[in-house]
Amino acid sequence: MELTIRQEYENEYAMTDALIRRAFWNLFMPGCNEHYLSHLLRQSEDYVKAYSLVAILDGQMVGQIMYSRSYIKQGSTTLPTLTFGPLSVDPQYQNQGIGAKLIEASVKLAKEAIEKAIIIFGHPD
Repeated sequence: MELTIRQEYENEYAMTDALIRRAFWNLFMPGCNEHYLSHLLRQSEDYVKAYSLVAILDGQMVGQIMYSRSYIKQGSTTLPTLTFGPLSVDPQYQNQGIGAKLIEASVKLAKEAIEKAIIIFGHPD
């Protein structure tokens, strides 16, 4: 089995949203809304397609990570940052390091582009 990490294609959005729904369904509350968040993020001018990746295992999408632009403001100073989330792995493939590989690959891309900071959007635990 070979895992491939690559950028998400536009024709995969529905498949990615279904994966996100499976990963978060009834996890923190009844149902979930993370798949709707991904839909809204893609429509935002702050969506960063270059770092939004999917994990493909034997031709099947098993994980994903999304990024958007964010900013830290202190007084008159603004630091451009990135925020990642949602990050999800299909339940039957969790705890196999796929999420970690998605983070590593996307952080590597961000470092190469000299991004200043990455903020994690997600559940505190």
